[in-house]
Amino acid sequence: MIASLRLFLLFLFGLSTFFPLAKAQEAGEVPALQFGAHYGFQLPSGDMKQRFGKNGMTGLQVDLTFPSGWTLGVQASLLFGKEVKEDVLTLLRDENGFIYGYSGAPSTILLRQRGQYYGFHFGWFFDFHHRVQARRSGLMLQAGAGLLQHKIRITADPNNPVPQIADPYVKGYDRLSNGPALRQSLGYRYLSKNRRINFHLEVEAYQAFTQSRRDWNIDQLLPGNQKRLDLLFGFRLSWILPFYLGESGDEIEY
Repeated sequence: MIASLRLFLLFLFGLSTFFPLAKAQEAGEVPALQFGAHYGFQLPSGDMKQRFGKNGMTGLQVDLTFPSGWTLGVQASLLFGKEVKEDVLTLLRDENGFIYGYSGAPSTILLRQRGQYYGFHFGWFFDFHHRVQARRSGLMLQAGAGLLQHKIRITADPNNPVPQIADPYVKGYDRLSNGPALRQSLGYRYLSKNRRINFHLEVEAYQAFTQSRRDWNIDQLLPGNQKRLDLLFGFRLSWILPFYLGESGDEIEY
């Protein structure tokens, strides 16, 4: 995933560097369609803090900014982390903490955080100078809503699998949860005049009203239907490829 993101960022930078730079319109005078790739870091709170530690986020977004300063957009993001605080495999461990596989020997088992966020947002670009051309850079406030999902990814040594956590039994341990979420962010967007350096740096917050989606948690001997309040706070950096749309259909700027 990280390698793919790096390749995509290089692709965006190459496009913004080598495409012809049209001079007919200035940024801010016409609508701007912005494609971006983002990477961020988040700290959990609420119920999520009891299950996971810090996590990373990476994904893609598309925004349409109007000359008035309003922005509409969508995003799709992946969440990933190494710190899982809730040991869902306690009942499978012996007194030394080992879990044994098919071979009869202890198996190496990894617990990881995995998740997704899909949503839409709207925003307002602050034009402190009251000039259209000033909208190349400045503060932007965004609010949005979507779906947040997360689970514990459980993997065992493929050369010594553990029957108790093989598919489909692993679903009784992974704590799959999802639900509607709200998102807010305050950031600084910069669009260079030569179209080659374009980024958006944000601080953001998520509030997700999730629920466990498994019929049964095997380790707890309880139904997996608990309601949760999952909170995330962090920052992210987006690299943007803007397209400036002219008044006529055949007038598109790169």
